[in-house]
Amino acid sequence: MSAVVIIPARLASTRLPDKLLLAESGKPLICHTVERALQCRHVSSVIVSADDDRILTAVRDQPVICHYSGKQENGSERVAWTYRQLANKLNAEWFVNWQADEPTLSPTSVDALIMACQIEMGAAAVVTLACPASEQEATDPNTVKVVRRHDGLALYFSRSRIPYAGQALRHIGIYAFARRFFGVRRRCERSAFDGERLEQLAWLEAGLTIGVVQLPYPDGGGIDVRADYDRFLACVDGGRT
Repeated sequence: MSAVVIIPARLASTRLPDKLLLAESGKPLICHTVERALQCRHVSSVIVSADDDRILTAVRDQPVICHYSGKQENGSERVAWTYRQLANKLNAEWFVNWQADEPTLSPTSVDALIMACQIEMGAAAVVTLACPASEQEATDPNTVKVVRRHDGLALYFSRSRIPYAGQALRHIGIYAFARRFFGVRRRCERSAFDGERLEQLAWLEAGLTIGVVQLPYPDGGGIDVRADYDRFLACVDGGRT
């Protein structure tokens, strides 16, 4: 089984301006993310969907399909927009939304996500990843947590600590969307839990099922502020990415 990776790349960033073009590692940050995606065994193609030509220029030497997107509000909207433009040209049943500022996510983890779409979670409309949360992450409102059912389907996502006691799971912000998801997504109303600022809650309320693959190890972590980028540079210097 193979899937198409769509990387929605928005240049504007208030906390770390133009972060996708930062190149202190020797190449723009967006190129690191693309290279990771291309290392996945079960990915047939990679699409960069950008809102600025400078991003597309940065990845012009990468073996990817580049597409210019409109001004959508969030990553899943950009993925859905790109899917609608290219649906007839993409021979895949699953489409992975890989955030452009996640260059450290392991290709092995993404392959596990894609395989789960075909095997134990093929009936879900969306499949995502989670890993054990540290105590700091469990109480940090900037870290999204998820609670799963016994069959691996998501019960709820929150910025608060859930569950109250026991091991919390940190949601890793990568999604695999089944082709049928895009036909339903437009009909999802805003969540009654809008205060969480989590669009996946609207999907759950609309009756869509979200499978959660639990990794036994921590993985991923977006680059939001300068300190995150500095940690990434240390990993690059250490030969780990």
